[in-house]
Amino acid sequence: MTTALPCPLCGSTNLSANLWILDHGEVDAVECNECYCGAPVTAWQNRASPAATIHATGHLTAWEYG
Repeated sequence: MTTALPCPLCGSTNLSANLWILDHGEVDAVECNECYCGAPVTAWQNRASPAATIHATGHLTAWEYG
């Protein structure tokens, strides 16, 4: 597995790779060991950039405080 992006909620790089069992089968997932956020690897790695997220929602996010 390639290096995962930091957690989208808390920015932590303390992550775990796991296997989730879903109704449609098994999915590789990434989970944050700090805030317990989790997502399938494809969603974790292919999210919008922070700037695009801020622009689309009009809200401030943690990236602006970092």
